Amino acid sequence: MSEQDQWDEMVHGGDAMRSAFAGWDKEASVRRKPMDYDCSTLSADDIRQKHWFLPSALPYFEHPSVKSLGMQASQTLQAHALVYFMEYTALLEHRVVNRCMELIAHDLLPVALPESTRQDAMLLYTDEGYHAFISAEVSRQVARLIGIVPDRRQHPRVQNLINHLNDVPENFKALGSFLTTFVSETVITKEFLKFSNGTVVAPVSNVLKDHLDDERYHARYFSRLFDYVWKGLNESDRNFCASFLPKMIFQFYRINVDWVSERLQEVGLSKDDALEISSLYGDSKAVVNRAKNGATSTMHAIKRAGVLSNPEHADHFKEVGLIN
Repeated sequence: MSEQDQWDEMVHGGDAMRSAFAGWDKEASVRRKPMDYDCSTLSADDIRQKHWFLPSALPYFEHPSVKSLGMQASQTLQAHALVYFMEYTALLEHRVVNRCMELIAHDLLPVALPESTRQDAMLLYTDEGYHAFISAEVSRQVARLIGIVPDRRQHPRVQNLINHLNDVPENFKALGSFLTTFVSETVITKEFLKFSNGTVVAPVSNVLKDHLDDERYHARYFSRLFDYVWKGLNESDRNFCASFLPKMIFQFYRINVDWVSERLQEVGLSKDDALEISSLYGDSKAVVNRAKNGATSTMHAIKRAGVLSNPEHADHFKEVGLIN
């Protein structure tokens, strides 16, 4: 069974509302894992011979001009991507995910939730706070080691998510927050399942693997919770879900074209070539293709809940390119 199949089996198997956190005190990273993320222990060989990030997780690394840059330029791009990703993760956990966890924990969604589900939200809130901390810590260490000045302004993706939520009518805001976090916790870049293969520097591999281990349980929780919530929604709420979900899915597969272009220029590409490459992977067709190929776990949960059994909802997902 492939790593992706194992992920899907863990997330989608079992009883609909069985707790995903039954062994949280023994399994959650914040409870059981040492802080094994110290980049100061890296040797010169580690820094020179291993990746800071998986190139296969960065779409623009597929381009021949980027592949031809050489190992040093590749590592520089990876280090920038890692710091950028870690800063994004810390912001996402604080500003989007944990705000939704507060709504769930205090029973503020349109559908009344079981007490056990609300208690599990408290545990997930704790996990996400820890993920924000370790992400920010690794970002700080790598930025200092490589000589990067992190841009800690609002990450464009996080800001776009927040902007979408701000534009939602008041009666749908809690539901919109839930849907955004449901997508966030169930999308998984398949390449991230390979972070434990020994090619990434150990402290980075450790933090990403520990985070991913927790996210398996978070994805299970949200997959099952989405099914439960969907069944309790009225027609108006369901119509909102069907129109809002694709927007959120696409947000998680967009790239920051300007940021990528700037980084490519820093490692030697011309301004025109850098912009052409970043635009190629940032256009709407590329985003749709990445979402369709990558959001398999999210779409599985959506289909299983019955969203697409409504012909109008299914037609909308077809129109935007998420299903055939």
